[in-house]
Amino acid sequence: MATRKERRRAFEVKLAGMRAAYVRDLPDRIAAMRASAAAGDYREVARLAHALRGTGGSYGLRELVSPTLALEEACEQSDDDAVREHLDAIEALAEAFRAPLD
Repeated sequence: MATRKERRRAFEVKLAGMRAAYVRDLPDRIAAMRASAAAGDYREVARLAHALRGTGGSYGLRELVSPTLALEEACEQSDDDAVREHLDAIEALAEAFRAPLD
């Protein structure tokens, strides 16, 4: 039977793999938000941003919290410029998260 330390290490390895897969998928998620924004579907952009924040936070990507929350707020106000600005910030973070994986 595995020790507590071994189980903890196995969990950390599994979580790291899930986080890496999530980070690799961020460009597709951001592209979906950009496509929805271009179509004027701010409700969908806000929904996607909310999901991005929740899952990212669960994986320890706390840096996503502020810009995704700001993106949701910009969507509520239908502020095109702010939506683009926050999407750009989220994309820059995604690139920074991906750099160590490449």
